Amino acid sequence: MSEITQAPAYPASFEDSWSEYHAYVEDTRKRLVARPELQTPEMQAMANYAIASLVAGGFQFYLAPRPDCPIFYRDAVWAPLIPWGGPASDMVYRWGFLDGRHDYRITGKRGTVLFTDFHLFDGYFGAETMRDLGNFDLDDFALEADGSFEIIASPRPQPGNWMKLDPTCSNIAIQMRETWWDWANETGTQLHVERIDDEPRTMLWSPEEFRQRLHWAGRLVEQTILRALGYGKMVRKMAGGENIFSQVLGESGENRNFGASPRAGYACACWNLEPGQALVIESAVPQARYWSLQLTSPFWDTLDFNHHQTGLNGHQVRIDSDGKVRFVIAHTDPGIHNWLDPMGLPLGQCMYRWYDGTVSGGPQAKLVPVSEIDAHLPADTARVNGDERKAAIRARSRASLARWGF
Repeated sequence: MSEITQAPAYPASFEDSWSEYHAYVEDTRKRLVARPELQTPEMQAMANYAIASLVAGGFQFYLAPRPDCPIFYRDAVWAPLIPWGGPASDMVYRWGFLDGRHDYRITGKRGTVLFTDFHLFDGYFGAETMRDLGNFDLDDFALEADGSFEIIASPRPQPGNWMKLDPTCSNIAIQMRETWWDWANETGTQLHVERIDDEPRTMLWSPEEFRQRLHWAGRLVEQTILRALGYGKMVRKMAGGENIFSQVLGESGENRNFGASPRAGYACACWNLEPGQALVIESAVPQARYWSLQLTSPFWDTLDFNHHQTGLNGHQVRIDSDGKVRFVIAHTDPGIHNWLDPMGLPLGQCMYRWYDGTVSGGPQAKLVPVSEIDAHLPADTARVNGDERKAAIRARSRASLARWGF
């Protein structure tokens, strides 16, 4: 189940289209829950939840969007309770879907977040020809003194701020990454998009277009799971096993066609922890505009980051006095500031990511008994007591959810 499959043409009738769609969903679900490493009740529940969230994702990516009358989705795609695809806990994502043959105006006002970028794809997971179409940092465009901006997205060059669209692509996905560094004290980006040419437009799908999009929605369920499990297999192979980091310096070439940012570097590990075990992670501090470490399920569901400390960025961590950063993954809180909570799951994926920079020494991990954690940390490692942890989680929850308007 680790290979990406090529799908046949979409069915010619509604009945066959729905049969194909349900087959994509149920076949993927059965194959996922049958995997030997997922046979605990907790992992079975997570696996079934993942399939349900991908059903919602398929609708939001392929059936709901209207390129004639686009909007930038925020709360419906990769929101706090819809974590499929491994979204970064520091990024508030918005998605727009455009037809590359038409002209659009994108307006808004930059907030105070670390950075905002736009990543364009020819379709997304589910489409047979997902391709990277370009990445644009908002700060590279001309902004007014108050941060307001106007960008024209079109197939033909335009004066001023211009975002190139591929006229051969009728379902361009724009992923906006709004990257928050200090969750409690930054403001988000205001964003609006409208189509501005005079060609006819509609909010109705033709029968053929609906069947094509339902086909893509079904494939999104299958292909997301295949990609996630295939990625885990690749990481274990490159690292030489579990609880070891496999470093990928940059995401160029084909990796960019699978959703990775061309600006980012990644180091990943597949963690597998029994009760009483801990994973102590040590790394040089990345010399980068942004960096973080976060936990996901084995199938790329980012673990809840609003009510649990499942990820930390460079602003949130504490650096040790020797200049290195260390994290501890453990099922019980060891009282270490840089603790990552696996939420009781025995296994998953751990992603160290950095943007616009490098890391001189990639992360190294040691599997140790919980009782021996202190022996693997400097004496002055930052610690917290129970009351301090509760207060930190409450503050984290308020700040995180406020980013989404909750």
